[in-house]
Formats: sequence, structure tokens, C-alpha cells
Amino acid sequence: QEGNPWFEGDYYEGFVKPEGEIIIPSVVTYNDTIYPVTAIDSTSFWECIITSVFMPNTVNYIAPSALGACVFLESISMEEGNPTYYSESNTIIRREDNALVVGCKTSTIPEGIEIICQQAIYAMDYSGVLTIPNSVRIIEDGAFAYNSFSGSLALPESLETLGSMAFYASGFSGSLTMPNSVTEIGNHAFYGCGFTGNLTLSSS
Repeated sequence: QEGNPWFEGDYYEGFVKPEGEIIIPSVVTYNDTIYPVTAIDSTSFWECIITSVFMPNTVNYIAPSALGACVFLESISMEEGNPTYYSESNTIIRREDNALVVGCKTSTIPEGIEIICQQAIYAMDYSGVLTIPNSVRIIEDGAFAYNSFSGSLALPESLETLGSMAFYASGFSGSLTMPNSVTEIGNHAFYGCGFTGNLTLSSS
């Protein structure tokens, strides 16, 4: 079911489903062969009842929605010395392009972030007010979908591209302000949101 976010079956059939505090090892043994852990694939921990994740510095690729729908997740950290990623404010950030790759319900988006990656905070029960710093240029597909935000949404003046389903079914209840910098809005970007206040579109 790779790439199918609507899969209703058991991803962990025949294995123990991860829960609690997770420490991902830097190596694993399979059929008496030792392999370094270099990637965390999409839906690797889908809907797991995990509270924290620690990633080793061997990881050089984290797929979209690797931690998708982990509504109990409150802590994410990366081992120091990773050449590809670092952790800050309960997020994992890709060094080369200042991209927030994955976060959780307690994440704060750090200043200086330029990209919010695809499904970065996807169905993680993120609630309250969302503050996006005035450095973010791109919000990719499904970045904040299926959360329970409240209040208004003010997109930063730095924003240029808003991906498909970026805030799909995320429950905002106030106003929406679209800055002049935005030149592209993907399909269903705000589908299922509950805005009841003012809608301010950019003059462009």
C-alpha cells in the first residue's frame, strides 16, 4: 500500500507495533548481516502510539509522513553530528535548504525555516494557534493537513507557494489573510477548514 494514505489495514501484521519512547538504532541485523540505518520510509510509524522519537546520525533520508498520524507524539530529536539533518523545537530540519521535514503536536516552527515539507505535520493533533515565521517561502502538499488548529491564520509575507491540501481539514475558525507574495495555491489547500472571519486575498 505504498503511497496510499487511506490504507485501512494493519501495517504491522506479524510484528509488534511500536509504542512509547522510540530510539531508532544506527544499525540493524537481518539474516546475520549488519546494515546501517540510513532512511525512514513513508508511514514507517503510521498511527503508532509513540510519545518520543530519537533518530541516529546515520539517517540521511526521511520520507514524507514517516511519522504520520502519530497523535501522541510530543518529542522528536536527532543525534548531534548528523550531516543532513538537525533537530530544534521538536522538529527535524534539513540543513541544505532550511526545510522542516517532520514535526509533531508540540513543534514550534523555528525562525529561518524556508520550506515546510510535504506532510511534515500530518494528522498529528496539532492544536492551538499556528505561527509561521516570516522566512517560509514554500509550504508543500499536505504539510498541515488533518490537525485541529484554532484561531486565525496569517500567512507570512515571505510565502510564495502553497501546496495542494496544505491545510486540508485543519479546522481554523477565525480569519484568513493571504499575502501579496503568494503566486500559487494548490488544489484543496483549505478544504474542510472552518473560517468564519474575514477572508483577505492578496491584490495579486
